[in-house]
Amino acid sequence: MPAFCTEYDTYGSVRSRSSLLFDTIVAFGARAAKGHLSSSFQRLHTKLRERLCNLVLDPMTSRHGGVEAIQALLIHACYAEDGWLLVSLAIRLAIKLNLPDSLEDLLRMVTRRKSHNLQNITEQEQDLFRATRVWCAVFNLEQM
Repeated sequence: MPAFCTEYDTYGSVRSRSSLLFDTIVAFGARAAKGHLSSSFQRLHTKLRERLCNLVLDPMTSRHGGVEAIQALLIHACYAEDGWLLVSLAIRLAIKLNLPDSLEDLLRMVTRRKSHNLQNITEQEQDLFRATRVWCAVFNLEQM
C-alpha cells in the first residue's frame, strides 16, 4: 500500500510508534496466513474493532489519532465489506490533521532548498513526505 515507506515504516518503528497500527498489521497478517475464519484472526479482529470504535467515536482525543491511525484505517478498509465507511473516516481524520495541505507545503519547502539533493532532507521534510504519501493513499483509495 502506498501509505507506507519501506525505510521508515519498519517492524520496530511501527511497533514503537503506534500499537493500533501494529495490531492492525498483525491482525490482517493473521488473516492472510490463517484465513478469515481462523480463531487467531477472529480474536485479533474483535480487539481491533473495539480500538477502532474508540478512534471513530473521538478521533482527535484518542491517543491513536495521528497519521498511524489513518494508515490503520486504510489497511482495515482494504479488507472490509464496508471499506468505504472506513475510508471516509480516514479522510475526515486526515482533514482534521491538515494532511491535504502537506503536498503544497512540501513542494514549497523543496523548491526553496538550495540543494536539490534529496539525500539530505530535514526531519520536517521527512514528516511532510510522509503526510503527503498518506494523504495521497487516502485520496486514491477514496476514488476507487
